[in-house]
Amino acid sequence: HSETDERSQSSLIEQFEYAEDHEDEERMFKEMDDLLNKLRFRLSISSNSCQSQTPERIENDVSFLVEKLHMLMTNLLEHLMEHLDKEETMCMPLVVKHLNKEEINDLVGQIMGK
Repeated sequence: HSETDERSQSSLIEQFEYAEDHEDEERMFKEMDDLLNKLRFRLSISSNSCQSQTPERIENDVSFLVEKLHMLMTNLLEHLMEHLDKEETMCMPLVVKHLNKEEINDLVGQIMGK
C-alpha cells in the first residue's frame, strides 16, 4: 500500500465514523423525545387524578422515566463532546485549509439553519 492509499482508507473510515456518530445522535434525540412524551403523559395522568393508577404507581413510573432520561442525557453529552472534539481536531483544520472565511461563514450558517 502506498501512503496515499492509506490516507484515502483512513479518510473513508473517518467519514463512516462521522455518519455513524450522526445516526447515533439522531437515535438518542428520538429516544429522548419518546421519553419526554411518556413523561408528559404520566404527569398528565397524575394531574387528572386517574382512578385506575395509584399515586405510588404513577410516582414510580415518573421516577423511572426521569432516571432513564438522566442516563440518556449523560450518554448524549459524553457522545456529543467526543464528536465535537473529533470535528475540531480532524475536520476544522481541513475546513480552514480548503475554504476561505466567507465559505466557512456560509457553511456555519447552513449548519446552524440560518
